[in-house]
Amino acid sequence: MTQNNWAVKSSYMTKGVSRHTLAPMHQLASHHYLAGRMNEAMDAYRQILQIDASDATALHGMGQIDLTEGQTKSALDALEKAIALDLNNPEYHVTLGIAHSMNNSLTLAKLSFQEAVRLKPSNLNARYNFALCLLNLGQSKSAVGEFRRILKKQAGNTGALLHLGLSYRRGFFDGRTIFQEMFTT
Repeated sequence: MTQNNWAVKSSYMTKGVSRHTLAPMHQLASHHYLAGRMNEAMDAYRQILQIDASDATALHGMGQIDLTEGQTKSALDALEKAIALDLNNPEYHVTLGIAHSMNNSLTLAKLSFQEAVRLKPSNLNARYNFALCLLNLGQSKSAVGEFRRILKKQAGNTGALLHLGLSYRRGFFDGRTIFQEMFTT
């Protein structure tokens, strides 16, 4: 058991709370979030954190809500805390990357997306956001490679198709057409 996992388990044990006790609270918070009731979702996550201050899921949820409300600084804080508690959750890294992107910290966003892809290479959401970040950083050839990886796994991914086409249309390949590029790589 890693030290982080031990710390989480020990906090539950000392308070007499099990993950099963918090599961309905997580579901309620998620239900509120998905229904667009951000205040209720935030209140539910705060209640969870009152019971267990080291609940990474609640911190991640609060970070997502902060992002939807444009509170990038507090979102970054909550998401970084969630990742410190659960380093191996790729979704936390994707959300942190999105927060960094919204904060125009593209280099940090790139690192977050890279980590998410490293943790779960099949995560198409992580790959897509990573590719968009690369495109915004001017690393178009790398971005095209990521879009192609996505399309190999999900040929109908409209976002990847659209951005791949835009990449070619913008002339990222020295004026070569999409067909020339496809047949020379």
